[in-house]
Amino acid sequence: MISERILHNVAIALHIALREVRLQAAYRNKFLADVFSHFIGIAPILLVTLAMSGSQLSPESMTHLSRENMRFVVFGYIAFIALGFGTPIMQYTGMAWGIAEEVNTGTIERNFLAPVSRLVVLLGIGTYYVALYSFHVLTLVVLALILMSKSLVITAASLVTAAAAVLGLLFLSVGLGFAAAGFYLQTRDHSLFLTIVHRPFMLLSGSVFLIGVLPAPLEFVARINPVTYGIDAFRGALTGHQTLLSPHYELLVLYLGGVLTLIAGILLFQWSIRRQLATGELARY
Repeated sequence: MISERILHNVAIALHIALREVRLQAAYRNKFLADVFSHFIGIAPILLVTLAMSGSQLSPESMTHLSRENMRFVVFGYIAFIALGFGTPIMQYTGMAWGIAEEVNTGTIERNFLAPVSRLVVLLGIGTYYVALYSFHVLTLVVLALILMSKSLVITAASLVTAAAAVLGLLFLSVGLGFAAAGFYLQTRDHSLFLTIVHRPFMLLSGSVFLIGVLPAPLEFVARINPVTYGIDAFRGALTGHQTLLSPHYELLVLYLGGVLTLIAGILLFQWSIRRQLATGELARY
């Protein structure tokens, strides 16, 4: 009985995910920007890295320092975009955007009255975005392997660690998606949540900056941020950089943080729904 219910919910979530694909494809320019924004987003970061190291992009002109800087930034950024807001170009997307479209089209109350958990509805929307973020990570990893294969650590153990780190970051992104959806229902601005977390997370996760050079209070925040350890484990596994903790401990911190983020995100989303239903503002744009 329980397995049948789980399969039923999975089927519904996949149906909603496919509907989300069709909805996204209808916004052609936005869809193309979402699919390819990770290439655009990493470009200015790489250019700044090259400029600061006084190097050019050709392998012959790159010094050892510039190669190390490049590896640090590229793999930190790749891990960071698994959260779904790695590039500011994707400010108008994510689970909050999906809920916003339900409100704008007047279908949110009908969908939430369906004989299925509202969390399943939101997970269905989120499935599309997890697939999108996975595509971003995979394509950039392939590109990095092509450009930097000689300076990477490619073993079965390193690949398993890197994959576990990405899965943990994707899992954490689902919790952030629930929080973003709940935040949207209160503010009616589906980009505000990403706006206020994008740069703080980029600065305070070690994705493109060494956390050791941050002021003491900010370094403390970075060191208690579970995202920091997911990025560090991913980058350390593929580049051989020394990690803050052992990879196993870093993955443990990441997944514990993901669980707490998921619980907090679900609670915020459910509280927002109850409040919107009580005030009658759920379907009001």
